Amino acid sequence: MRHARARRDRCRRAIVAEVERRAIEGALATGGSTRRAAELLGIDQSTVVKKAKRLGIRIER
Repeated sequence: MRHARARRDRCRRAIVAEVERRAIEGALATGGSTRRAAELLGIDQSTVVKKAKRLGIRIER
């Protein structure tokens, strides 16, 4: 039972990471700046930067 829950949790985290990756990449593609991406996503600029780093998304400066 515990293994099934751990497997579901890993799967859920992978899905969330993929959704976040697509959202951030899409927002960055519209204007390129983390400030604009944050505005589009309704989150702080620092959150965009942290999540991009965690997800391996390169931010052009």
